[in-house]
Amino acid sequence: MKLVKLLKEKIESALPLVLVKFLFSRKWLLLLGVVVWGNAIAVAYYTHQVRTRTAELEQLEFDQYQLEMEWETLRLEQGTLAEHSRIEDYARRKLKMKSVAASDEVLMKQ
Repeated sequence: MKLVKLLKEKIESALPLVLVKFLFSRKWLLLLGVVVWGNAIAVAYYTHQVRTRTAELEQLEFDQYQLEMEWETLRLEQGTLAEHSRIEDYARRKLKMKSVAASDEVLMKQ
């Protein structure tokens, strides 16, 4: 029983060394593993970047749509407020203005 236990401990302690020696004896395999691992990390990183930028783009497009809607509303409001009839009505009611009669007009010549 002690022999089996001792043998098991020796194998477990030597197994990582055997794997490291195996990998270093086949350097191309180690290099390939590092390249694959690096590629996987790069793919995950760039996928995250693309998703982040896509979310930002969608938010900016939504903001642009909101601003365009606000701009259209303001243009309509400006058009309504700038109508001649509305300005004339405001001048008559609030400012108590009236049109000048032709007899009250004075022409000045130089």
